[in-house]
Amino acid sequence: MYRQILIVLFCVIFSTSVFASDTDIIITTDFLKEIYEDDDLISAEKELLEFRNAGDVRGEIRAYLKLGGLYCNRVNYHKAYESYWEALFLLDKENYPMLKAKVYRGMGILYSLFERNDLAVKYYKQALSMNRKLVENEVIPLENLRPNYHSLMVHYRYEGDAENTQLYYDSCTSIPMEDNVSRILLESEETFLSLLKGELVETGKSFKTLMPQLEGLEGNESYLVIFYSSYGDYFYKIQHYKEAIDYYKKALKVAKLEKAHLNFTPLLYEKLVDTYKMIGDYQSALKFATVGNSLNQWLYSSKSERNRSLFEISDEYKKREQAQQLEIERQELENYKQEQKILWLTVALLFLIILGVFFMVRTRVKTLKLKYALEKEAIEQKQKLHEEKNQEILYVKNSELTNTTLQIIAKDELLTSIKGKLKDVYKETKSKEVQKVMNAIKLNQDHSWLEFENRFTSVNPSFFSQLKEKHPSLTNYDLKICALIKLNFSGKEMARLLGISPESANTSRYRLRKRLGLVKGEDLVNYLGNVVTNSKQTA
Repeated sequence: MYRQILIVLFCVIFSTSVFASDTDIIITTDFLKEIYEDDDLISAEKELLEFRNAGDVRGEIRAYLKLGGLYCNRVNYHKAYESYWEALFLLDKENYPMLKAKVYRGMGILYSLFERNDLAVKYYKQALSMNRKLVENEVIPLENLRPNYHSLMVHYRYEGDAENTQLYYDSCTSIPMEDNVSRILLESEETFLSLLKGELVETGKSFKTLMPQLEGLEGNESYLVIFYSSYGDYFYKIQHYKEAIDYYKKALKVAKLEKAHLNFTPLLYEKLVDTYKMIGDYQSALKFATVGNSLNQWLYSSKSERNRSLFEISDEYKKREQAQQLEIERQELENYKQEQKILWLTVALLFLIILGVFFMVRTRVKTLKLKYALEKEAIEQKQKLHEEKNQEILYVKNSELTNTTLQIIAKDELLTSIKGKLKDVYKETKSKEVQKVMNAIKLNQDHSWLEFENRFTSVNPSFFSQLKEKHPSLTNYDLKICALIKLNFSGKEMARLLGISPESANTSRYRLRKRLGLVKGEDLVNYLGNVVTNSKQTA
């Protein structure tokens, strides 16, 4: 009994003396409780009440978002969870995609801290997807995507996934950067990525270059927690354990001083424990293991009283989310049934309209066809009557022309008889007057044929041209014979008109048949009578 009391007293004295040398890096639960309530939190909670009393839902959501971030930075995770879930409850009723994306990103950070990686990635990517749509719709600028890419990059870096870390690092660098601070911080992330890949030579050079730049950045002192921790990892990998311990302690000192990245402190204590073991300092390893385990249990253990509510809230929200999803599905099913009814009614109506139009068009087509047939028949009848009338007129004119021609023949015969008698008188008297009368009779005979030709052409305007076109070898004499045959002149009448013998007239008819290419049995009169008619039909 006495021996046990001495051991306990020794441990207490030992631990007190050891902790005394590292008070600036020891972060206890009492320290965390002290920073839970500060001016920023009090001010944010006051704003929340004001928005709620004013009925400003959007302002209330923004206040919950602000509180969620503040509580997360002060490692008061159950309060951070409550703030984000309350924001989600309100966003279920309102459509603010930009605010919802911020809530999802905050939830991703919290799930990542509790190593619930599937849920963390799910919320990170939901936030990214929503912001991408907002960028596409030009609601927010492109640079608003960088925090989403950065969160995924950091998450995968802590998971040791170099491939996905590289992927989202490239996404960050693809967005133009205007300020120097963002450039330096992103270069630091590139250095962390090189360390993850095991590129130790390049990593060491980058750390040396970046450290003075980061230490000189005002307003970004809290980032040194991450930088010093990673620099310590670099020294640990190259087995410079004392330097690693120095930078791990620097990280803890900045975290306590700036009250930032306090969630990172349990991991830093673990790194110190491992490093002290490597140099054989098990007393220091035990000291930091005790502090780290106590802090880790208080912050992250799901069995602790303060963190139990986190999962209860999550379950409650999921139940509500499932109930809402079921209601949405029911509504969608009802909408689908209604749409189907409308669709079938629309199809039936369209079918009836198409059927009605079809019958209307069909009736109209029949009417137009009948009308067209009647009009065509009327036109054909009219054309037939017109042709018959033209034929009758042509027949009458040709008959008149024939009679006139016969009269001319009779006149010429009379003149010929007179001319014969005048010849006898001229032989006896040698009278010049008689000779003049004889010459005049000759001129009148030539003029009679010219008059016949003109009158024939006026009655049959295209006869000669069409006949010449069909038989180019016909002479003018042949054309005269064709004209007389068309008028049904006999050989004797032709001879009298042309001043030739009947035998010559018959010979001319025979030769004409050959030139026209008529075979035996074809009627010359009918052929010539049909020349103009056939030519018109062909045209």
